[in-house]
Amino acid sequence: MPPKASSKHIKEFTKLKGLNRIIIHWDQNRKWRWKLGLYFLDIKLYLLLRKMNIGIYISPFMDPPIMPGIKIVSTIHDITFLKIDNFFTKFENIKKFIGDIRILITVFISKYLITVSKSTKEDLINRYEYLPYKLKKKILNALIIPNGITKLSLKKKIFLPKKFPEKFFLYVGDRRPHKNIEYLIDLIHCMREELKEEVHLVIAGSKSYKNDYLEKKIKNNKVFIYEYVDPKDYELSYLYKNCRALFLLSKSEGFGIPVIEAAVYQKKIIANNISSLRETAPMNSLFIECQNINQDKKKVIEYLRNKNKPSEKEVLKKWKWQNSSKILCDFIQKLS
Repeated sequence: MPPKASSKHIKEFTKLKGLNRIIIHWDQNRKWRWKLGLYFLDIKLYLLLRKMNIGIYISPFMDPPIMPGIKIVSTIHDITFLKIDNFFTKFENIKKFIGDIRILITVFISKYLITVSKSTKEDLINRYEYLPYKLKKKILNALIIPNGITKLSLKKKIFLPKKFPEKFFLYVGDRRPHKNIEYLIDLIHCMREELKEEVHLVIAGSKSYKNDYLEKKIKNNKVFIYEYVDPKDYELSYLYKNCRALFLLSKSEGFGIPVIEAAVYQKKIIANNISSLRETAPMNSLFIECQNINQDKKKVIEYLRNKNKPSEKEVLKKWKWQNSSKILCDFIQKLS
């Protein structure tokens, strides 16, 4: 299994009856091997699996190790890094070329493929329609196992930083260009003028990606923006519980987990009108085109003023990890 921190959604598999099981969490992280695309080579793991007479290897990522004699099942979450301009800060064309090669190798050495959404599967079908039928068939037959949700718990007391806003909209995620945070900032700025309220935007997530243009934009609008860097789960729970609404205006997503995490708190969802978010966002969400600020502003304000909001019960029922685990377990048993 992946490191414990990345295995929550697979733990349901260990509850199956009638199976002998040994749980081994492999590696702590991927770091340099991931960056260099060298995850295809893991001789130590291959020798261990052969010694244990393992016949099926399921990778929760792309780039599975090459393992002759073992059925490999690989997971492709999205191809955003290939679709979006300026995804990489340096050597973009080279990195995208390497990314294409990595996906092609994944398709070639895998017996079966998994995607996290119908949208990702369609992206793969469209991008690699030129492949020979034998390889294209693997993509066409890819199994969709969606991401899931475990309701975050506010078990620890949270100590908010000074001057933390009482009324705020929330964005959760990293700062890559495809997240469209610059448009979100402009939209909130226009909404503040229309609403005439001291409402803020909280940007929560990692700052590991260096986005100089966004940093400058945030600095120029710091009067209503608050940055919450690398929130812990209980802090994220507080943000979801207390925000007025969640915005996710990404130009591309494989799934969009923050949408269902916020929806389970019955928070209003404003999302970009792209296929993956339409697939993920619950009823009573609002989709905008992210093309015209004034039009989007009017739609969002009207949406905020109505009483419709997502249903916690429906979100948990549809997107709980147990559903995804069952699909995976049924698939494994068929392979066996």
